[in-house]
Formats: sequence, structure tokens, C-alpha cells
Amino acid sequence: MRRAAPFPGRLRLPRAAWPLALAACAACAGEGVRIDAGVKPERIYYGESAVYVLQASNVKEIEKAELPGLEEDFVVEGPRVQYSREQVNFSKISEIARLTYQLTPRRSGKFELPAPKVTIGGKVYLGPKTTLDVLEPERQDAVLMSLEAQPRRVYPGQPFGVTLRIAMKPLPGGDPREPITLLPSVELRIPWLKEPPSGVTLLTDVKALLGGLLTRGRGEAARGFKLEDWQVGGGFSFFEQSAVVRPEAKREKRAGLDGKEHEYFVYEIAARFKGEKPGRYEFGPDVLQGNFIVGAQGRRYEIKRFPVVAGPASVEVVDVATLAHPPDFTGAIGGYTVSAAANPLELRVGDPLTLELTVKAAPGSIGWERVGAPNLKHQADLARDFVLLDEEPVGEVLGETKRFQYALRPKRAGVSVPPIAFRYFDPQSERFVQVQTEPIALKVTETAGLGAGDVMTSRRGDAETAQVKRSEGGIHQNVTDLGALGDRRADPRVFAAYPFALALCYAGLAAYVERKRRRATDVAWQRRQRALAEARKALQAARESGPGAPGRARAALLGLVADHCNLAAAGLTPRDAAAALHARGVPEVLRGELAALLERLETAAFGGGAGLDEGLLANAEDLAKRLDAEARR
Repeated sequence: MRRAAPFPGRLRLPRAAWPLALAACAACAGEGVRIDAGVKPERIYYGESAVYVLQASNVKEIEKAELPGLEEDFVVEGPRVQYSREQVNFSKISEIARLTYQLTPRRSGKFELPAPKVTIGGKVYLGPKTTLDVLEPERQDAVLMSLEAQPRRVYPGQPFGVTLRIAMKPLPGGDPREPITLLPSVELRIPWLKEPPSGVTLLTDVKALLGGLLTRGRGEAARGFKLEDWQVGGGFSFFEQSAVVRPEAKREKRAGLDGKEHEYFVYEIAARFKGEKPGRYEFGPDVLQGNFIVGAQGRRYEIKRFPVVAGPASVEVVDVATLAHPPDFTGAIGGYTVSAAANPLELRVGDPLTLELTVKAAPGSIGWERVGAPNLKHQADLARDFVLLDEEPVGEVLGETKRFQYALRPKRAGVSVPPIAFRYFDPQSERFVQVQTEPIALKVTETAGLGAGDVMTSRRGDAETAQVKRSEGGIHQNVTDLGALGDRRADPRVFAAYPFALALCYAGLAAYVERKRRRATDVAWQRRQRALAEARKALQAARESGPGAPGRARAALLGLVADHCNLAAAGLTPRDAAAALHARGVPEVLRGELAALLERLETAAFGGGAGLDEGLLANAEDLAKRLDAEARR
């Protein structure tokens, strides 16, 4: 480890002066701040990682530590901070702060790591520069690795795949066994599978993916690729022992360094992702390190240890909002087909009609939470002949389809449902495409006029007419059957039941009082009771706050979720909110609608400081009301 201020040279002092000098040095060591930095090992192969340690002595706390310019050439993970106390020269106690980073180079070469900047007590201290030599892996054809992302250009919410392929050269002499089964498991590092880049969501269930690739049995059957930092227990839980996977081998012909074709064993590990925000995201590099069979000497295989690196693969997530899009664009990206159905098909002018629009997505399309209903006010032919009662309904997701139901009323007789247009963005051609439904024939007739005879009910026959008796001047004038007279005497059983009734009333009252007392101290219950009122108050404040309105409205919706689920509103993310609502049994449709609205509000908040659109605020108020009703169930 190097020091910021190395000793300037040899100091010659009289023998009698040494005790005073040592005391002075001890005092300096106990009082002066010293910054040290070092990297280990100082030489690595491209794809491997090195540990960078930054240490500050004689300090109680580090306010800030910076490694300026380091992220240009390295993936920097950390720091892990550790404080300790050490004795110096048997007299002084030095307080030490140690920051540990992990550096993964983005390329090979010899690097001079810049001087770190450490802020302590408001002062900035510079540490020493260090060097790190990153070597290119040696050229060989025994093991080859590649990392591929497909497609490499997507749009927010559109899924894409990342695939790691490991190709191993067959054994010499025609041995049909897989080379990986003859040696101890090799170490494989896949950083993007354990921790995807920020802004990217992993769609593949990791436990299910790796659980299906775990090795089984013993000996050769249990050998494979040992995943760094992954562990398994019973089934697939990340505990106990290292996870060793071995995907089913495929055969693929490749040319070796000798110019001949060899039928390699190829192993693949793939996962699906989607980009949440526009930007360029990098996956890898991935590193495989261990002993490999590179040839044969007589009857013995030649074994050599070396690292194999798969260079990084990048994906660009393009913001479709930057493109000029038509007003009827619903946010759909991918490929789609649409169909429509109406019920009833025979009706009169002004009668209600349900129009159901079904949108089916092709594989690779954007998630349904980002796809809204087509606004029928943009369908001129439909708006001309029908009254639109619900222009943008909430859809229902059923597998690969999403259904929207509209309420319409025909304005005149003889009209039919015209083709309904649905517009989406095709990422392959990078243009907006319109598909439409088939027209639906209706039988709409004029409303018939009503006369007085239609309003009054017709007289029933005497056999169906109920007999009504009048009782004037005493019951004996009209009623001749004495059996119709009731027994008016007091029933003693009624009086006997009074004490039991009073006991039940007392028990009910006591339970009610106890419930009120318990709820008076139940913070979670009180938060749920006032959740909607607080959200409405916050949304009203957002309406009046001008440029900060989108952020306030977003905070109001997240605050509503936090109150219902008894969570801290500060730091609550849309993903956490969706998980909490799922635990409370809120339907997926409402959760998807909340996620879409939060994203729109976030876009509005960071899109230039514009005020909140009135329609967006109305959607937030309506959604808050429906979320509150569902969360109370």
C-alpha cells in the first residue's frame, strides 16, 4: 500500500536526540491525517477484478470519498466501510477508516489510478496514485465465450434477451465425453444476472432459471460451472454450498487455431430483461476461470489454468416520446392485432351498447401496463354516429391479450359500428403502424312513442284480483271467522328472555368500547382511515402548486399506498408500492394502472417543469378513490 507523503530521505540525528524524535513522530501519527491507497493484485487479466483499498488514519469519520475519473476505465463496486482503532508506537491510539472497492476493468492496458479525494472535517485530502496492469487473455481455442444482447435497440418496456455462450473444444483422440466433466468445476462470474444494470428489470425468474440448470448426482455428473457468490441449499435457496450449473450441451462446428473444424460443446445461459428508462446499458464482461484441457501428451491430457473473458454487450433503450407521434398513439410498442364485438346487435336509438375491443400482442411487445385504451373521440366515424360514454376505459389483461370495454349510445337509426383503428409503434421498421377491426353491423330502430294506454296497466280479471276487506266499526262486522282473532294474553317466555337480552346488549356494548379503545391506539388503522382524505388534500395542493405539481401528485399516490400498507412514505418506490398492494389483494388491473400513472407523473416532473395537466390530475383523483376502496376490503 502506498502512502500520500513518503518519507523524504534518510535523517541523521545524534543518538541522544532519538527519544525526542520518536515522541514527536508518535504525536504526529496520533494527530495528523494520513491517506494511503493501494490495489491488489497489481496485475490481472482483462475480465478479472482487483481490490482497491483507501485508508485514512487518525480520523473519526470520513465525510466524502471520491475516485475521480476511475469509472471511465473500470466498473467500480463499493465502498465497504470499516472503522477500527490501532496502537501506534505503544503510546498513541490511531483511529482508522478503511474503504474497500472492487474494480473490474472495461479494457486491457496499463492504468495509472488517479489520486483519491477524501473530505475530512471540511478539508480535502489527496491520496497517492497507484498503477494496475490489465493483461489481455492469451490466445487459445480450447474454451471460447461470447455475450450477446438481442435486439440491441429497444424501447422502454420492450423485452430483450441476453445470452452467454460457452464453447469447449472436444477432447483429443475422439473421446466423446464433455471436457467439463473431467476436471473440477470452473468458476464463472455473471454480474448482470445477479445485479442487472440500474434502469433495467430482470423478467426471468432467477431461481427457476438456475434451478433447472443445477448439476445432479456425484462425480462427473456434479461438475460444471461454479457461479461466483451464488449458493444453493435444498431445492434452490441461496445458502449452504456453491451453485454449480451445467446447461444441456449443444454441438456446433467451429474452426480452431489449427484451421480445422471441430464440433464444440456449447452451453448457454440466457435471461430476459426490459429497460425502464431510456439510455445505453452494458452487460458484462463475464469471466470463466479454472483448469482446462488444451491438448494431450501420450495418454495423458495436458491441463492449463487461464481465464476466458466474454466482452460486454450493450443495449440501447430509445425514448419513443422523442419521436413525433400521432394523437391516437396508445403507448403500444411491438406488433399487434385487434378485433371488436358489440352487444346487443339489435337496439333502439339511445339504448346502451357495449363495445369490446380486444388487442393481441405478438412476442417481444411492450408490457401491457404501458398500453392504454384507444381514445374513441379520435375515431371520427364512430363519434359522428354514437354518444361516447367512456372514451378511455381501464383494460383487462388476459394472457397475450388486453380487452377494453366502451359504453356507447347510437344517435340515430340505421347506424353500425365502423372499423376501430389501433395505432402502435413498430420497432423493426421504426414507424407508427395502424391496424383496425372489421365493421360490426347493427339493427338500430327509432324509439317508439308511448300513449296513455302504454303507461297505465291493464285491469286483471276477477279471478286474479286480490280481495280487500275494510274494517269499520269493529272486526265482527266484516270478519265472521273467530280463528282470525289472535291471543292477546302476555307470554311469560318474553319476560324470561329480558335478562338474556340485557346481557347480550352489555356484552356487545363492552366489545364496542374495547374496539374503540384498541383502535384509538392502532396507528395502522388510523392511517388507513385517513388515507383517502390525506391523498385528496395532497392532490388539491398539487393542483395549486404550479411547476411542482407532477411530483406532488406522484407523492400523494405513493402516500396513499404507504398509509394503507403501514409503510414509510419516504423512499417508497413504484415497485415497492405494487408489491405492497399485491399483498393486500388489490387487483392486477389497478396495480398496472397505478404503475402507468406514476410513470406519467414522473415523466412530467422531470420533463421541463411544466404544470400538471388537468386530465392527469383527474385520473390521479379517480385512481386514488378506487385504490382506497379496494385496499379497505
